[in-house]
Amino acid sequence: MVTLGPTSVGSRVHVANFGEMGEQGATRSATDIVDLAVPLRVDFAVSVRIMTASLAADVGFTVDEIDDLRLGVSEVFTLFADHDLAAADERCRVTYVVSDGEISVTMKRSGSRDPVELDPLATSILASVVDEHQVDADGVTVVKRASEASGDSND
Repeated sequence: MVTLGPTSVGSRVHVANFGEMGEQGATRSATDIVDLAVPLRVDFAVSVRIMTASLAADVGFTVDEIDDLRLGVSEVFTLFADHDLAAADERCRVTYVVSDGEISVTMKRSGSRDPVELDPLATSILASVVDEHQVDADGVTVVKRASEASGDSND
């Protein structure tokens, strides 16, 4: 679990379950899971976007695919943060399930009693930039797959 943000004892970062994905020539297991817990504030959206882009690059996504996934994840995170502006202690748990050519990102708000709802614009954006998205009472999951043509560019 990676935890970002201030706590009562100061800042802390917990790192676990990253595997060896970021190392040159390292082997990955069939599926890696990365958990990230961040304060549910818009200024932490950049941290979530950076993690998303890094994992997508490790899987071999094209620049456009990375941007699409990053936009979808950012849209959901920002909607959650805007929804819970008054709750300073709210957190968002972001779980990445990374496998060959695919990333599934599940975002859940902590402590919110309101069911998750996406507005029509957010739904349209997600439909345009990710391969699948699912909304349930607890959160939103987006899935992006690398195209078959990743790395085969005929510009």
